[in-house]
Amino acid sequence: MRESPALDVIGLLKQKGAEVEYHDPYIPHIHHETDGWQMDSVQDVMKSVKDADAVVIITNHKDYDYKAIVESAKFVFDSRNATRKVAKNSEKVVRL
Repeated sequence: MRESPALDVIGLLKQKGAEVEYHDPYIPHIHHETDGWQMDSVQDVMKSVKDADAVVIITNHKDYDYKAIVESAKFVFDSRNATRKVAKNSEKVVRL
């Protein structure tokens, strides 16, 4: 976790003024030692997806229902190509 790109992405979003939440089924709490912030994983991932202006996929976990996430999200930035099978032509999904 200490070298996870998720920490950098969250930190950059927070620096730009974004309100950030995260969900990870394996990491219930994160602490950025350098910047000093910490966060707890949200309990209800689908509620957070529906409420968010944007969903950023940084880690591709098999536990997620990516079809439901794409259908419920307003916008998805997929850095792991996790949505490739469920959102081939979706205009609200951007992939690297």
